Amino acid sequence: MRSGRSNVPLLVVIALLVTMLYPALFLDHRLAPEASLKSEPPWRVQWGPYPNPSPVAVEAATGLGPRLASITRDGLRVAVWNPWIGGGRPGWLSSPAEGGAPLPLVAGLLARHGWAWTALLALEVALAFASAWWVLSLLGTGAWPAAVGATAYALSGPVVGCWLGWQGSALALGPLALVPALAPPNRARHRAAAWIAVLLLLVASGAPAMPFIALAFAVMILSRPLLERPARWGAPVVAVVVVMTIAIPTLWLERNGGEPGAPTPALAPVQPAPGLKALVVAPPLPGGAQVQPAFESSAYLGVATVLLALVGVVRLPRRVRGLWLGAFAVSATLTMLPGALLARAGIHQRPLGALALAAAVLAAFGAQLLHDKVPSPVRRQAVGFAVWVLVVAALAPPAARRLPFAPEEDAGLPSPIPVGSQTARFVGVLGMLPPDIGATLGLADVRAAAFPREPRYASLLGAGRGGELPVSRALDPRTARLSARWLLEPLPLRVVSGELFAHVEPVELQAQHERSLDGLRRFRTAVPAWACRVGLPAPAAPAALWLEDPGRQSQLAPDGALAAESDAWRWFAVPPGWPPGPATLAMSPRPSEGGAQIAAWDASGLRLAREERGVRVWEWDLARPLAFVATGVEPENGDAPAQGTAVVVPNERLGALRPLVSGSGGRVEVLASDPARVEVEVEPAQAALLVIQVKHRPALWRAVVNGKRAATERVDYVWTGVPVPAGASRVILRARLPLGVWLPACAGLVALIALARPRRER
Repeated sequence: MRSGRSNVPLLVVIALLVTMLYPALFLDHRLAPEASLKSEPPWRVQWGPYPNPSPVAVEAATGLGPRLASITRDGLRVAVWNPWIGGGRPGWLSSPAEGGAPLPLVAGLLARHGWAWTALLALEVALAFASAWWVLSLLGTGAWPAAVGATAYALSGPVVGCWLGWQGSALALGPLALVPALAPPNRARHRAAAWIAVLLLLVASGAPAMPFIALAFAVMILSRPLLERPARWGAPVVAVVVVMTIAIPTLWLERNGGEPGAPTPALAPVQPAPGLKALVVAPPLPGGAQVQPAFESSAYLGVATVLLALVGVVRLPRRVRGLWLGAFAVSATLTMLPGALLARAGIHQRPLGALALAAAVLAAFGAQLLHDKVPSPVRRQAVGFAVWVLVVAALAPPAARRLPFAPEEDAGLPSPIPVGSQTARFVGVLGMLPPDIGATLGLADVRAAAFPREPRYASLLGAGRGGELPVSRALDPRTARLSARWLLEPLPLRVVSGELFAHVEPVELQAQHERSLDGLRRFRTAVPAWACRVGLPAPAAPAALWLEDPGRQSQLAPDGALAAESDAWRWFAVPPGWPPGPATLAMSPRPSEGGAQIAAWDASGLRLAREERGVRVWEWDLARPLAFVATGVEPENGDAPAQGTAVVVPNERLGALRPLVSGSGGRVEVLASDPARVEVEVEPAQAALLVIQVKHRPALWRAVVNGKRAATERVDYVWTGVPVPAGASRVILRARLPLGVWLPACAGLVALIALARPRRER
């Protein structure tokens, strides 16, 4: 019997993993929510018609997916700063939502490439079952009844609904909060170590774990009077102090990772209350014609679990009956109350996980009652197994339908542009690459789904809800000044070229009447700033066109970017870097001389770099490199935005920074560009202001010039400026936690190890 008890949980967890991971184990599939994005541009052009994706898969692919991919690709380097999302933001150390929850972190760091999602699912299923089984064993249930309750919890809607989100860690590890409350170690320091370990895991998992912690303290209060034996409360108090010490880096990054002085973002609204029907009726297949809201899907407990829970009320021992009935009643009440009422009471998280755990405990005792009614030990095992199969049959199909498995060859997404350094950022329009998904491909996006504590950056970007950027805003030069070098437009749409053509204004050229030795006709013109192409009327357009200024001549190549907009014009590309101002257009003579020559300049600064694989890739001439020397400073309240490598600075810093700029600039070379470190070599002729397009976070990013600490300045509203002396200098900009932040956290970890260390026997 004892061996059976020890073997049952192992056999059951293996069976659950085989059931949930069957496609990965036997069909060479992988859990790949990203494959659902093949119905989105640009991939739908490559794959053709693609089934409607599951909303759950799309949410995972654009939510946790990019963070998981960044951790898998860059590991510890993105702990403090993640350069791939929203122009750069604090990395996974800052919050569970950025990928810092324990289980996504373990899966991202340890899983092989392409298997992070599958590893995460295996961890969540196994640990949700194991933690619930441990609690039920401590409550005195038998092996099979404990397996029934643990399975009911591991496959319940609240747990399954978070499998593909960062909240999954909290639901999988949440029951562990009850272990030190139900079975505290004998030694005080070991009790403290147990509480520290559990609270640390749950605090790192985020807000969804808080109901479990509250339930654990309720168990302690109701099992032992609060004022009786107060020494019992010493361990939890010590644990809270140590855990808060270890969590200082996360709290510090949460406060200092945003723009200085930015207001604290408002808490997310409480999710809508599910109906009672959602507790017992299985949700329909995601993506079907009648898709149940995601929150109601996550409230599913199953008919079998509810019936067993009703039976378990009779079987519960008197000493714990009130506790678990109360836990179920309170959790159910908070789950069903209107969100406005909960928000008014200061509750912003519905305790669905605690509700599922309470129902699982009641169901386990219901299975225990059926188990005990059978006199024969062999029949008891058979009854326990049959009840477990009944629970699995009720809960496994709805859970499995949420898993977006895909064949290995279809699991990944090809990048629409060459993957390079994060210094070349992009922006997508018209649904092209949903915000954040670029991080999955190793591409740096200036957009993000949300910008908490970044009001300046969000205002400059002008993104709508969910981070999408309208075409008019994407073509605004301010987007290029936010370091967007690439503009991605999905095919077959050609909206960008239409917008460019609509803003082109024809001008009349002035003919030069002097005869030229080469026989070309020449016209005086003025090249506007950021001119990228010039057009001539098609009927009279020459076969070749030259652009000249004193000492320079360039034959212009044909440019087809705007060819589809009108047959009345023929376009030629202006060489990049051509200076604005007076110039000459030279062309072969027409059969009929005389008449005015009309031309049209496109000064958008956007060039069509390539058109392939379902995407048109436009490149900004206005985009500046990752690091450059400022050639001018202007006040932030100026009427017109700064041009070129001139920058705007706060009004109060204008006088101090004006002596650091000159029109000559200087040589700048980026030696290294890592997620949390940029190294630059600069050589200006005089003292200068080096601008690095890293968000200005003076408490987090530290500048070192020639080995000495240097102050940083906020330039262009959001970027970092570093004053440098004349001559060659080496500048290192590094994201680092202050000594006063990580030293107490290390001390807390040392305290945990010391408390958990077993005492040597003398």
